[in-house]
Amino acid sequence: MFNGKKFLMAVGMAMAVVLGGSAVQAAPTDAAKEQFCQETLSLVDYDQGQLLMSMDADVKSMIHCHYESKLYFAAKPQLAGKGTVKVTMAVPNQPVSSIERDYYLQEKDEQLVAYFQIPDNSWVKSAVAMPAAQKKLYMESNKELVQASLETVKAVELGQANGDKQSYMVTVDGEKILPYFAKVMSMAGEEGNNMLPLLKPVLENIGDFTYTVEIDRAKHMVTGMQADLTEPLRKMALASIDPAKSTPEQVAKAKELISTSTMNLAIKAVPMDKVPNLKVPKKVEREAKAVKVERINGQQAAPKTADSK
Repeated sequence: MFNGKKFLMAVGMAMAVVLGGSAVQAAPTDAAKEQFCQETLSLVDYDQGQLLMSMDADVKSMIHCHYESKLYFAAKPQLAGKGTVKVTMAVPNQPVSSIERDYYLQEKDEQLVAYFQIPDNSWVKSAVAMPAAQKKLYMESNKELVQASLETVKAVELGQANGDKQSYMVTVDGEKILPYFAKVMSMAGEEGNNMLPLLKPVLENIGDFTYTVEIDRAKHMVTGMQADLTEPLRKMALASIDPAKSTPEQVAKAKELISTSTMNLAIKAVPMDKVPNLKVPKKVEREAKAVKVERINGQQAAPKTADSK
């Protein structure tokens, strides 16, 4: 689940990015693209490490939200993770609010169990089936899917080099995004195929975009990604407006809010020789209340307690 190739595919192909032009090195696009493709095909899985992610969303004059996440993980012999999520929100004329919550991931008896701390500081848990065959699919490299991701690449420029680490600014062909994600969703089986129609209107409106990814060429792993998601976000939001269901005033107001919205994302992956104890504490395991999520059917999925009807 946590590996260089899938990190690049699952996150990178969906991200837009802006990197300062002063960092760009002069290099022919074709040569840069060839180097990037070779490095991508040489990426290897890493069994343990740390992922750091931050995201800023801002609708000017209304709300600013900053999201931070830290995850320590191990992929072998069993999947396990320990993380923290912190969300800070600022609203005009209101005190800044901040919420910080912990979570655990634990593979057990062909299930992946997630434990989440909720606002009252109690815990809930949710389990999803993960048969051995499915885990093998997640953990092993899939050259066909990696190659499919490279087929969406329109152009590449070399970014900043720092020792063995090289950044690449990759422009993705918007017309090839939907076919690529169709392959990704097919790997998830029936539920993935059911989700594709929900994603189609979004993916069709992204258009060409550029993201930056950093690769350690000696260790053959993705070490970071930066993304400015503002333009894709605005395109998707504008495409969701239905004038037939809104007044002209509502449409105008929505467009105004969309035009002032921004979103930025940063991800860093760090391999480590030692990972902290990832075992779920006995108290959390004992007291966590089981919840489940209804299958997505075109409406927002809602969590329910295990004994809900």
